[in-house]
Amino acid sequence: MKASIQHLLTLPSATAPNEVTLKDRILNSSAPLPASENGGDATTFHNHGTGSFTGNGHHRNKSQNALPQKREVDVQVLDVHPSEPILCFVSNSDTSFSSVGDQPGLDAHSQNKYLRQMIVVQNYIQNKVVDQISLFSIINNWVGTGRGSGDNSGDNSLALVQKVRQMCLGLGKILSLQFVDQQVLFYHMGRPTYIHKYGQSMPYMIVQFSQTILLYWHNHTSFQRSNSVVEINQVKLNNALPTSKPIPIVSINLLAIGCSDGAMRFYSICDKKVVKSVRGPNGKLDPVVGIVAVHPSNLNSNTSEFSAHSGHMETLRIATICASGTAYIWELQVSFHASGKVDGFKIRSPLVKLELYRAMKQHLSFSHNKMDTFKVKFDSDRSLLYWTIQSGTSGKTHVLVWDWNEDAIEKTSQKKSSMVSNEATKKPAETPLYRPSNIIEVPVLEDGHHPLFANVVAGLVHPSFSNFSIMILVVSDGGDMYIVGGQRKNGPRKDIPIEEGVVYYKFILSSLKKSANSKALRFLRFTDHGKLKISSVTVTRSRPDFVIMNTNMGLLVMNLMVDEETLLTGSHHICFPCGRSNGLVTVQHSNVYASFIVDDKHGSNWNGKIEQDNRRLVYESPPPVHKTIEFQSRPVRMPPRILPSPSGNFLCLFWHQENRYEILHMNSLTDSLRKSHKETDASRLSPAVDTGFDVLSFAWVGDEDIFALLYPPELSKDVNNQIIKRKAVLEVMGSPLTGKQVQDNEPATNDPEKFKPRVELKMLIGVNADAAEFNSSVAAATAKHLGTISLRGRHPPTFLFGGPVLCVRSVSQDEDTLQKDGMSHFYCLSPKAADNLASSFISIGPAFPYPDYVVWDDEGLLCAIIVERRIAIYKAKAPNFTLCGTAYLGTVNDTDGCVHSARFILGVLFCSTEKTIQCVFLGNVEHDNMICETDTFIVASSYATNPPISQHSIYPSVQQVSLMWPSILGYSQGSLLVSSTNGVHKISLASPLFRIGTLLSAGNVPQAQKWIDSVHPSQHQYLANFVCRRGYPTLALQLSGLSRHTIIEICKRYDMNENPNMNNRSGL
Repeated sequence: MKASIQHLLTLPSATAPNEVTLKDRILNSSAPLPASENGGDATTFHNHGTGSFTGNGHHRNKSQNALPQKREVDVQVLDVHPSEPILCFVSNSDTSFSSVGDQPGLDAHSQNKYLRQMIVVQNYIQNKVVDQISLFSIINNWVGTGRGSGDNSGDNSLALVQKVRQMCLGLGKILSLQFVDQQVLFYHMGRPTYIHKYGQSMPYMIVQFSQTILLYWHNHTSFQRSNSVVEINQVKLNNALPTSKPIPIVSINLLAIGCSDGAMRFYSICDKKVVKSVRGPNGKLDPVVGIVAVHPSNLNSNTSEFSAHSGHMETLRIATICASGTAYIWELQVSFHASGKVDGFKIRSPLVKLELYRAMKQHLSFSHNKMDTFKVKFDSDRSLLYWTIQSGTSGKTHVLVWDWNEDAIEKTSQKKSSMVSNEATKKPAETPLYRPSNIIEVPVLEDGHHPLFANVVAGLVHPSFSNFSIMILVVSDGGDMYIVGGQRKNGPRKDIPIEEGVVYYKFILSSLKKSANSKALRFLRFTDHGKLKISSVTVTRSRPDFVIMNTNMGLLVMNLMVDEETLLTGSHHICFPCGRSNGLVTVQHSNVYASFIVDDKHGSNWNGKIEQDNRRLVYESPPPVHKTIEFQSRPVRMPPRILPSPSGNFLCLFWHQENRYEILHMNSLTDSLRKSHKETDASRLSPAVDTGFDVLSFAWVGDEDIFALLYPPELSKDVNNQIIKRKAVLEVMGSPLTGKQVQDNEPATNDPEKFKPRVELKMLIGVNADAAEFNSSVAAATAKHLGTISLRGRHPPTFLFGGPVLCVRSVSQDEDTLQKDGMSHFYCLSPKAADNLASSFISIGPAFPYPDYVVWDDEGLLCAIIVERRIAIYKAKAPNFTLCGTAYLGTVNDTDGCVHSARFILGVLFCSTEKTIQCVFLGNVEHDNMICETDTFIVASSYATNPPISQHSIYPSVQQVSLMWPSILGYSQGSLLVSSTNGVHKISLASPLFRIGTLLSAGNVPQAQKWIDSVHPSQHQYLANFVCRRGYPTLALQLSGLSRHTIIEICKRYDMNENPNMNNRSGL
């Protein structure tokens, strides 16, 4: 892992206007009103490179490239959208006041600050302001007659502005902002939601004050505004104050709000009232300070289950966090009318409770203190609840983790029925306690201080991390980032030891300035004098690799980038055939497990996390003894990438952060699934075949169990130009705990070849069966060294891609500009070679620009070369590469731009980005004289999507699934298997278009004909075009209802003068 500075989002700064308008005079109570109402231009706010915005909140198309002047800023209110690359914050807020209940006590400057509160929506990837609206404008457009503040034509306008001014002062300071739309609902619910379900309306923004909540309708994706505002005040909340952030429940039209009287109230926007209210067992004196949905997203779901219909009861569990440090878990059942109004609402008494201080008292003299601060977060992907607390007295920060096991929670809640209530006091039975599984203490930073509470983010997720680890992001007040880790424990535990977090990564902000652009550097230069201060840190749910720091210079966006070599090949899991079913290999810490995949019992439309059966420990990887003691003492090893060999006989565990590889024999691993433990121990071969370290990249070559290894240079030079003999490459980017170079006592020869990385080949040779029977501990194969390949090009090799031929990517990077330059070359065994030594490998084909990913089909005929979203598919017939077609992966989100995994399955290319699964259907690749047309579809995504337009539509609707850097594994029972950071998932391919396209790509025309016959005639026009593009125009002409123009176009394009054979793909 490595870090870089993405952007510095500076806040819009105000410039003095030439003239002051009537509204500006009223806003600034210290300025006298003018005699006339003919004011000049409104106050203009500038943001570098994004245009200008008038003071009334309306955008003006005028480019402004000047960088705003440096000034101290403080953003206290910030919200980041969970999936879109946008955030919102409040500008011009004054932090010295928390309430304006006594307006006469406010001076003119303080009142002006409240009146000038500006809500800014900004894209943190493109670094531009996408919208800006003032609180004054929101209230003015709401209570006015639609004229807005720009109409200063009479006394009515003056009275309106004065009324709006009083309302703004009465509302006071904005305490929180929240985006609310379908994506937000998906991350709260942990399940798919459709946009048109339950009468959904335009997305809105929650603007919360100390006594009031405003719902402002604002579409932050298409940037449309509305004058509609919903007010939720004390009267609507039974004279209670809102003390928690509202969250959407089941629908964006239903909000759950925690109140000061210990109650949780549910406000229906369509019903315009509170439809349900419930109070926890602690009573009125324990306010609800937080509400969190605790519904895991990995619960299996059917893609057709969430169709929009009224009367269906939705079930959800939420947690109410009370000020006393107690949380209660509630189960809700809600149904809606088609109009969006609530039809039915049921809520059970609390199932279980979580007690923060009770868990901490086991080890520390920790008691409730008003100075303590805590926050709760639920990770629906990993089913973990994080409760972070910082002591107000000692300053220590602890993270308590609850393993959210639904079966364990249900079992614990059943204890309530056995508890006897107190008849004398008429108190109900006590809510059962659900205990945490981990307590991790955040270590003291290197400067000797405890981190600020707002600078600690628990539950950081990244593809470099193990699913069996707990990672915590800690940022010092100077901007240095630490990633602290601990081991994940399963299930509730009674006696929980407190473990101190171990620092896995450290990033010094001053060392990252090279990655910043010139505008950001103008601000970051103040870090040299300690003037940069970090007040809070935010990480979004869908993109946890983007860290947003709230600084006194602006919003600093950091990118925790994946190493380029980490996710390019392999995956965290692999599937393999095991009898009539499929097996699964996973790695947990140092243990390798094999298991069966439970057969699909939910139907072809089922999406969700797969279930495993007969899980067994089949191998234990030795510790990385070539690493430092600090590295070996880490509680959790970073997971390896698993690369199966093309023959299926072996698999490689490539430990990227350890620069180490292990090759295991597949039969030795899978035999344990078919045999008893006694039979396995007596007869199986040792799984370990070969291992090595100091390796930068690994790739399988061909189908004869040959593999390539990329080694670093043997020699290097220090700052004094002295030759250093490198003992091992132990450095991992961003980690100070590893990396060393040693000088050997033996003199180093100044061989130019030893200053370059090298690529070596090895071949696995199976052992004799008699030898295996003689000694069961012997390895199943031995590795034979084949030599070093002679490489082309002037750039050093950096990565290897396997396949029928070897692809070596060579890249060099300028140290000052960080610009990259390089090429890629293909190598294969010479047709005239008498052996398979490395010296017999030759370069074939042209030199390609260095790719992000290279993948081959099973037959070794098609090769896909991928650069970001662009895909070029070649037909390879050594030594020639012929371009067949190209494809461009369109995504619904501009942060989701690179392909991280790709695989040919049955002639279809499946690709995965960070949050989506997409497929590319190819056309006719058999004839060189015909164009290979491609069609691209999004199969699954983490973003909310529209339901099918009609029940007969064959256009595949995008399935909403929680995905985190998925990798394509294979095809099983009509579904796609993908490996993600939170396990292995099945993605349904039940759409008729997917079935037809896959069967035609595999050449199974009779089965495809059955699916074609089942398609409704209204869809034949679209289907005919799709089938023709796959190279089967004959099937298209057999469809009924085609227009004459379409039939003539197909015949002319494919030169079809007579009725050809149906099985002839080209139709010629």
